[in-house]
Amino acid sequence: MQNEEKRPLVLVTKSDPNIPFREQNFPEPVQVALFPRITKTLAVFVAFPGISETEFAAALESSRPTFVFELRVCPRFDIGRLNRREAFQWFQKINAQYMDVSSAAASSNHLDLILALRNIFTHLELTGPLMFLTDNPSDAISDEITGALAHLSAKTWEVCQVPASHHSPKTLGALG
Repeated sequence: MQNEEKRPLVLVTKSDPNIPFREQNFPEPVQVALFPRITKTLAVFVAFPGISETEFAAALESSRPTFVFELRVCPRFDIGRLNRREAFQWFQKINAQYMDVSSAAASSNHLDLILALRNIFTHLELTGPLMFLTDNPSDAISDEITGALAHLSAKTWEVCQVPASHHSPKTLGALG
């Protein structure tokens, strides 16, 4: 074993000088892979106590939602170095409209939140991507919301959970 040649941990190679410097010569950033394709029927559910600042920024930048729906009872953005002011600057930068659904609901009850959200949906053009900020990564609320979206828009919606579960995005079709 002592005679074995040690391999370097990092290998530096020189690039071919005949290849021009162009953006398309580089692979896509890793964060872009968070969302396989951005469509107008993408619903992104962001669960807040378990998300990092980096994941939240990547979710916003990668999905570029048209609307961010606040479903949390106590909306806070103090994760990492992020704060409320900076979060709203992100929303403005990507042209996302923030809507606090929890303040429009009769109570913080799960059913009241869904009813308030359905009411909001009837007054909006439902094109996305859409982002929903939640208190926990519940499939129940995402299923109810995407069911309401599919029913009102007669489109098929893809769902993405952030922090990312180890599943691929699921698709919920229009209700018949």
